[in-house]
Amino acid sequence: MFDDRTRGVAETASPGDKGITRRAMLFRLGAGGLAVAGLPALLTACGEGSGSGEAKKHTLRIGLTSEMDSLNPFVQQSAAAVIATHLMFPTLTRQEGSEFTLTPDLAERYAVSDDGKKITFTLRTNGKWSDAKPITAEDVEFTINTLVRLKSSAAALLAQYVVGITEAVAEDAKTLVVTYSKPIANALALLSRVVILPKHVWTAPAAGDGAGLKSFTFNEKVVCGGQFVLEKYTPKQIVLLKEHRDWYGAKQSITTLGFLTFGSPDAMLKALETSQIDAVALLSPSAVGAGVDKLRTKNIKVEQAPGFVMNNLYFNVNPKKTKHRELLDPKVRKALSLAIDRERIVKVVLFEMGRPGSSLVYPAMGDWHDSSITPDPFDVAAANSILDDLGYKRGPDGIRIANSEPMSYTVNLASGLAGGSRIVQIISSGWEQVGVKVTSRTLDASAMIDAISAPDGKYLTNDVAVWGFLPASPDPSAVLDHFITDSIGGFNNCHYSDPEYDRLYVEQNATLDAAARREKVYQMQRRFFDARAMLALCYVDALSASGSKFTGYHMSGFGPFNAISRDQFTDIRPA
Repeated sequence: MFDDRTRGVAETASPGDKGITRRAMLFRLGAGGLAVAGLPALLTACGEGSGSGEAKKHTLRIGLTSEMDSLNPFVQQSAAAVIATHLMFPTLTRQEGSEFTLTPDLAERYAVSDDGKKITFTLRTNGKWSDAKPITAEDVEFTINTLVRLKSSAAALLAQYVVGITEAVAEDAKTLVVTYSKPIANALALLSRVVILPKHVWTAPAAGDGAGLKSFTFNEKVVCGGQFVLEKYTPKQIVLLKEHRDWYGAKQSITTLGFLTFGSPDAMLKALETSQIDAVALLSPSAVGAGVDKLRTKNIKVEQAPGFVMNNLYFNVNPKKTKHRELLDPKVRKALSLAIDRERIVKVVLFEMGRPGSSLVYPAMGDWHDSSITPDPFDVAAANSILDDLGYKRGPDGIRIANSEPMSYTVNLASGLAGGSRIVQIISSGWEQVGVKVTSRTLDASAMIDAISAPDGKYLTNDVAVWGFLPASPDPSAVLDHFITDSIGGFNNCHYSDPEYDRLYVEQNATLDAAARREKVYQMQRRFFDARAMLALCYVDALSASGSKFTGYHMSGFGPFNAISRDQFTDIRPA
């Protein structure tokens, strides 16, 4: 489906570039949204504007249950916040359409050198910042070089998007040359993740160690250059954007765009039914459940597609962990995988809107997914046989003993994982049948990160964690890079470290031929699956729900809205 045409979007450094891989927690499925205080007034603020002159104003109101934590790209963690930020700032390229085809954005065109180490961009000349200053190649040069310079510190959360870049040079106002130390298979798409910042505004915050980048304040005066500018911002509650009249791209029908955070899926869907909002973003099957058909009877359009959300179980496989060291044995992890009823998770938690998980690379990623890797079946007898052969006998209470300790594990569960409690119940039920006890602990996103890496980032005390993930792009590197050694301390929730996996990652990253790269990606999938450091529990379908006021929504595995494309908003128009 995506094949060579997309080249992906999310990379980290190759092993050895320590610090680059402290990846942004952009797409973790973390804490749920807060209830919006004074919701009716805020909805009114996002309401339809009156026509002015010949131009009629059209307001699109989007509901969220996951709060926008920050619009600052150097600190933001929520997927919804990333979407808003990418609407406010230019990027060199974009990925458009149902197959995420790479297209120019701020760049009018680009050319890649024969050795793949230089990309020359010719920029549009009609771009302007919201303070009327022109957008030039110097802005792009400043942004990219700032990320490269501060990749191990203030810009670490965005550094994976400039992996391999040695420098960016503005040859003139319209021409930019980006130089790489080696070819990068999806370099052009990686750059679609870099929001271009106005040099004249961000130079001071980026000075020195760049500490000012993280403390930069976003308010109604922030200088933007994308298709929208910031109109109103109440952190974790509402983001209101209005059209940027000097935007360089195609004009859209939507002149005002409002994102509203609700305290629960039920409240959000009720607002959709009563036309207080027009559409919802990041809708989970667990949130809608059996109510999908009910929504359709209320003139709500519901669409479904194979999604990019994957719910996972992570084992701590740090060889230095202090307790329950039996979990370091792949045979034990395989037994525990066989004791998980993935089919039941799909049926009970996802209401059949998904499929059992197997490989690290999603089926929604098309040919990058190795379909020969199949989910472990629910086979309690086989699991018991493995544990019996390992000599882990049951104690008087039925719980097995390993290394003189009961096989009783605390499972850390992310509070914002839709259906997470039910998933852990199903895991617990299966593990109980093989003599393993589960005690669950629900934590918010920040506490989850701390618990997984406890104490103090050493990964010594955590045993098991359950969390979900939405990758930054449809490219396989957006998930493969989680488990290279240098991602420990970032998205590597397992403390997984395998030199051969690292080597293959570097090779596939630099392999420009799609078929040859795919073979290396398959090798990585198989190697990681066999280790069972992480168990893919289920792939979750993407859902969209929208009212009848607008048409032209683009449905994909990311849902109707994402931070990769612009056409999802430029094509929406009044019905």
